[in-house]
Amino acid sequence: MRNAKRARRVKHVLLLLVLAGIATIAVGALRPLFGAGEALTYESREARLGDISTHMSFGATISAKHSQTAMAMARTSVSEVYVATGQGVKTGDKLLKLENGSTYVSEIDGTVDEVAVSAGDAVWPGATLVQVCDFDGLQATLKVDEYDIRSLSVGRKCIATVVSLGLTFETEIAHINRISSGGSVAYYTVTADIDAPESVLPGMEATVAIPDGSVEGAVVLDMDALAFDEEGAYVLVRGAAGTYERKPVELGIDDGMAVEIVSGLEAGDTVYFADGAAEAEGGFSFGGIYKALFGETTVIRDRSETGGRSETGGPGDAIGGGETSGWNGRESD
Repeated sequence: MRNAKRARRVKHVLLLLVLAGIATIAVGALRPLFGAGEALTYESREARLGDISTHMSFGATISAKHSQTAMAMARTSVSEVYVATGQGVKTGDKLLKLENGSTYVSEIDGTVDEVAVSAGDAVWPGATLVQVCDFDGLQATLKVDEYDIRSLSVGRKCIATVVSLGLTFETEIAHINRISSGGSVAYYTVTADIDAPESVLPGMEATVAIPDGSVEGAVVLDMDALAFDEEGAYVLVRGAAGTYERKPVELGIDDGMAVEIVSGLEAGDTVYFADGAAEAEGGFSFGGIYKALFGETTVIRDRSETGGRSETGGPGDAIGGGETSGWNGRESD
């Protein structure tokens, strides 16, 4: 009797497992029927003649070309201070004197930026005493890694922009320090002189753009109109039958917004691209049934024409003929 009950339990468990397996398979098979129908909205772009320039961009800091920091070399005290903050000095002017007999003089023409001590103050080795800065000679200082430094040279034109002020200066690379800073990637200090107004101060954030290439009168296209596959770049164009076809294109330089089309398009050619997919949140979808039975179908809304309705087509169909409906259907790859 006990064995019979055990056998029935085993049968029930096995039956439940079988039913669970069938349910899992059914859900997987029916999922496409209840999935979201997909409709891709397509925009158009026109290839045109234009100019493109590219550049390398680096973060930078505004710094003084010439500055001096007077520091104590021994433990002593300050005897006399000859200057005040904001005072202009010439090379050779006295700055301060210490009790040990040391007298500090300015090494540059500039402005006293800071007086850190007063007469009678005790000082220790390494203590800052006075800072002098030439605010008339400023530069943009940038760090360039070992991969980009090979592309730079003294005299190369560049554009420096002071971020907070929105001021831009055309200049050139003045110096490249060939000794790198430490780390897993080597960085090199590069400077570019700027002729800046008084509002630009050392320490301000800047960017430096260095032209890297340019073309004039080229066939250009907005980059959002491009698509890519394993063979490279392509665009969608309208075929003679009103369907949309892939057309390979060869690319040149780009500026992040537009790209040079070396071959594959002429100025005035119109191309199409998807700007997003509108999908239902879920639930039963006839599009899902069609996709499950015949493969995925994409509805293309051509906003370049005046249509206002959609049509779908199965594999191999050309819907609408183009001019009257403004819509075309194609089977997606």
